Amino acid sequence: MPLTIGATGVTAVEQNIRVIVTTLAYSVALDRGFAHVGAFIDAPTPYDVARLVADLTEAIEAKEPRVSVERISL
Repeated sequence: MPLTIGATGVTAVEQNIRVIVTTLAYSVALDRGFAHVGAFIDAPTPYDVARLVADLTEAIEAKEPRVSVERISL
């Protein structure tokens, strides 16, 4: 789904969450802590999946304050 420049309301929130979820930490030059680490990619064990859910929850709530994460399904 392409980004909408100047998005507002729910569209902006959805777009921001999509960017946070698909961006790996250290890939944003001026904000190295943005998003999540992505360590689960090489070892998708139950522990890593739980860690991913925790990391995504933390990243979403930190970078998109209009959202309170209740549940993440993978």
